[in-house]
Amino acid sequence: MRVPRRERRRRTLWRALLGLVVALGVGLGLAGQGAAQVEVVTTLPPLADLVRQVGGERVTVTALVPPGASPHGYEPRPSDLRALARARLVVWVGAGLDTWLEPLLATARDAARLELAQTTPLLPSEEGPSHPGRGPGASGEHDHHHGPWDPHIWLDPLRVRDDLAPAIAQALAALDPQGSGTYQANLARFQEALTRLDQEVRALLAPYQGARFVAVHSAWRYFAARYGLEQAGSLHEYPGREPGPAWMAALITQAREAGVRLVVTEAQFDPRLAQQVAREVGVPVVALDPLGGPGVEGMEGYMAMIKTNARRLSEALAGAAGR
Repeated sequence: MRVPRRERRRRTLWRALLGLVVALGVGLGLAGQGAAQVEVVTTLPPLADLVRQVGGERVTVTALVPPGASPHGYEPRPSDLRALARARLVVWVGAGLDTWLEPLLATARDAARLELAQTTPLLPSEEGPSHPGRGPGASGEHDHHHGPWDPHIWLDPLRVRDDLAPAIAQALAALDPQGSGTYQANLARFQEALTRLDQEVRALLAPYQGARFVAVHSAWRYFAARYGLEQAGSLHEYPGREPGPAWMAALITQAREAGVRLVVTEAQFDPRLAQQVAREVGVPVVALDPLGGPGVEGMEGYMAMIKTNARRLSEALAGAAGR
């Protein structure tokens, strides 16, 4: 039976529309496959932001340690195990900082692993005359905070630019070769931003070259070395352990003799002991945060965290100079 011309046109139109829908569906499916997200788990919030900066929309990232918590002796939660079980890449600092992760790595047995401390030269842990553990009344126990190496590498923006971020890009590209071009482009943009950040921090702290400070714990030596400051001692001889009277007395004496201009406290530590040292020495206290993270005002991402800490240090040192 002959199909009327109008019906033939209608069927032709429907076939064309159906073909268009199928093509769009296939295209969307391929686009979705091309942008398949790589699940990444990091120990610390700043590491998570480094992964986001390099990975962009091709990654989803979970930081195990929440903002405001200390990575020293962190107690993992059931949700952490679930996140690790889904991960394709696990990123941590190493060098004795986040050792609690080690027994959990079996949960992420199919994931690639990146220990950032292996990607950059490390400073030895604080010791010698600048460390109260070698001073009067020291037992010699726990002379090192984290072992033989200082793990706080992410607080030096140029180490992040030259070592940490490229290692992250390489690890992501190995898991997701289709995204290699995206990772390299994101890395280049991030490195340019880190160069500008370094210049800004350098300008902020240039008037205070050689200024010495005491820290609530030994986190700021990479930052200080990069920008011409000196961490002249730390209050906690060992993370998670309160300092004893002999340690406190040695630290106060050392701070006076060294002419320190500030005491640095952190969101992850009770500030009262730092405030006590500052009163005894007669210098101000400045609150810094080496982790930042979502919900931490002015420190939601890595760049903002470094910039805010540098600004607080600059303002505190300017105030100390006027005392």
